[in-house]
Amino acid sequence: MKPPSSSIAHFGPEGSFANRVAQLHLGDQNFTACRTVGEVFDFVAQDQGHCGIVPVENSTGGIIQETIREIAKDNPSDIQILDEITLDVKLALLGRSDHVIEKVYSYFAPLDHCRAWLKQHYPDAQLISVGSTSQAAAQAAAENNAAAIGTKKSAQLHDLEILQFPIADEVPNVTQFFLIGHPGQSFPNQNEQDHFKTALVVKLANQAGTLCQFLSVFGEQEVNLTRIESNPVAGEPNTYRFFIEIEGAKDSANVLAALQAAASCSISIRCVGSYPMVSRYQS
Repeated sequence: MKPPSSSIAHFGPEGSFANRVAQLHLGDQNFTACRTVGEVFDFVAQDQGHCGIVPVENSTGGIIQETIREIAKDNPSDIQILDEITLDVKLALLGRSDHVIEKVYSYFAPLDHCRAWLKQHYPDAQLISVGSTSQAAAQAAAENNAAAIGTKKSAQLHDLEILQFPIADEVPNVTQFFLIGHPGQSFPNQNEQDHFKTALVVKLANQAGTLCQFLSVFGEQEVNLTRIESNPVAGEPNTYRFFIEIEGAKDSANVLAALQAAASCSISIRCVGSYPMVSRYQS
């Protein structure tokens, strides 16, 4: 990873959707672009003043496993989720109008979202998944007869035309991002939000009924679970940590009661953030 040019990093280069979220949520400033989600976490771990933006889930493509894996692993730097940010994604087809499109590059989630549209309009095109929408635009710009699905900004950055915008707009396409950082950091809009979530990393005994027992304590306290993902523990076959997200702030009465009960039926439980759900932004 290149030396940091700012205290804020995001996944993907300029023109990516994470770059757009960073601009909308934190203002137009100099960001450090990272090639992978893991690099964003490494950047944040370098300094208590660093923060980063990573995708966590797309409404079509599903969960971003690398983000969950980084959050769930042992974390001596005490990285926390500070905000959940939602982006209504509008996708563009980028290319050259005088070329026949034989390949379409994009990140896996935009390809999934646009698959039916591409089948209708470019049935013979090869669909190729790459690391980010910005990488897709760069790849399309470097080849003949290639196109990319990404942001309108990427067309400007890579000297491509916007051949179609928006794509498959009739189906909602929403991506959630986490702002990650360290305890005590504060950012715009946090104090204006009433709706909070709390995220946990939990290790349970590998025994029948333990997961059911653990989850039942939240129902007993009327705490809604919004996300649960399992993640293998490195070096411990058939052992898992669970990333669990619940509605409510960690200091609210029902969440406190649920967490106290949950601790009694788990090997370990670690809070990795209690954070506001920031209003949606438009891409």
